Amino acid sequence: RGYNIANMTQLSLSASTSQYPSADEIKPVMQDFRTKLSELPQVESVSLNSGVFSGYGLWALITKLDNRKFTPIRKRVDETYFQTIGQELLEGDYFSLADVRDGNQVMIVNDVFANQLNPNGSVVGMQMSQGGDNAITIIGVVKGIKLPGTSDIPGRVFTPSFMSTTNFTINLLEDQNITREQVVSVLSQVSSLYAVFSLERLVDTEDEQLFTEYATAVTTAALTVITLFLAGVGLYGILSYGTQMRRFELGTRMAIGAKKRHLVAMVVKDNSSVIMLGVLVSIVILVGLYFTYYSIVASHLNIDLIFMFLLTLIAIAGLSLFACYWPLRTYINQPAVHSLRGSD
Repeated sequence: RGYNIANMTQLSLSASTSQYPSADEIKPVMQDFRTKLSELPQVESVSLNSGVFSGYGLWALITKLDNRKFTPIRKRVDETYFQTIGQELLEGDYFSLADVRDGNQVMIVNDVFANQLNPNGSVVGMQMSQGGDNAITIIGVVKGIKLPGTSDIPGRVFTPSFMSTTNFTINLLEDQNITREQVVSVLSQVSSLYAVFSLERLVDTEDEQLFTEYATAVTTAALTVITLFLAGVGLYGILSYGTQMRRFELGTRMAIGAKKRHLVAMVVKDNSSVIMLGVLVSIVILVGLYFTYYSIVASHLNIDLIFMFLLTLIAIAGLSLFACYWPLRTYINQPAVHSLRGSD
């Protein structure tokens, strides 16, 4: 996934006033609050950003050189964001404190967007704009990260956050925690105009965003187990009945000296052709569905499906061997005369 959120907590503040303060009024308060929050014994550092999972939005950009238009996803971060979450720098530099403090017109892009801009070379130093005369210079490229609940990595750009932001990522020391009461206590020392809007551990946020995937995985696993169980019951019933119908034949073979292993091999061989036919029919149906609905299923196909297919074949083979042997053991583990009588 390309990021680390262990021991991180996301904090958002809101202004409890009818008229929202200006950026110049917010800035010194938030800086004082950040400093005091960093002084708590369990806090390692405090970043000015909205965390890994939020704060993203589309941003229309135009290249200054050839006027190509792009709409990457934008996020504002401070000078410590990438180092804190462990997002790898591939080229160039991170933001500096001066970039954040002075609001410099610079940005960092991920490797996906860098490849869109220039597939065959570096993008560091390239300039883009929002359509006016302003120029925003790319100073670095970071490795793209895949957020929970998503299937791909889109092109992203990162610009310096505002010093007046009311969103913070608190990086705690290992096995430490911070409570709402502690945050409120620090905030009350700075200003009475702000309140804690949200305080949540990022691992909890990640679990919430992955809930659908977790639920899908558990449901799929449960249905797979039920399907295998029902298939095993049906297969066992059919092969058990077939074995009973060959009871006299089995008794005769045992009477003339057939070994147990020979009888087991004979039953498995006789039934394997039918099982293989069923597998081949299933494969033909799957291939037909693949070509019929290719546009729908193509995005869900990957190399892991080969492993799942092999695992399914192993499960079918195991069920088939069990269904062949278990009914047979009743007859091969007793004298041949019991099978020749026609009844116990």
